[in-house]
Amino acid sequence: MSISGRDLLAMTEAEVADLFQPTKCLECGQTLHESTTGCRPVEGGCVCSDCYFKAFSKELDQHPVFHPGMHRGGPDS
Repeated sequence: MSISGRDLLAMTEAEVADLFQPTKCLECGQTLHESTTGCRPVEGGCVCSDCYFKAFSKELDQHPVFHPGMHRGGPDS
């Protein structure tokens, strides 16, 4: 994100500090780097890929994805 000099001078000290703060994972607190840890946007911020897929896996365990249909090729056929 580029900022003009005027806009930078108009910012408060806290706003300028926020520009340079590294993004941290909401779950584990690890500093996020897109190429090494991943940076997955979620509600409220970002999480690393490990935490994202851990949560995704828990959801899949609770709500499995399957295609209901006829079973073929089994001993009861």
